[in-house]
Amino acid sequence: MYPVAVTAGDMAKIVAHLTDQRISPTHRTKALKRGGWSIGKINGKRVYWRGDSKPNYIDEDLLGEACSS
Repeated sequence: MYPVAVTAGDMAKIVAHLTDQRISPTHRTKALKRGGWSIGKINGKRVYWRGDSKPNYIDEDLLGEACSS
C-alpha cells in the first residue's frame, strides 16, 4: 500500500477522538514519530504519513472514516 498523507489538523482531530483528550502538538508529533509516522509539508500543507516514501496525495476523507465510530 502506498503512503497517504493526513493533514496535521485532521490528525489532531483523529488523535483527540481516539484518546478522548486534547494532546499538545509537540507531544502528538513525538508520539506519532515513535509510532512510525513522518511529518512534513506537501503542497504547502503540514501533513503526517506512514511509509518509506513521501506521498504526493493528501487523503481528505480519512477524518470522516476515523471519527465515524
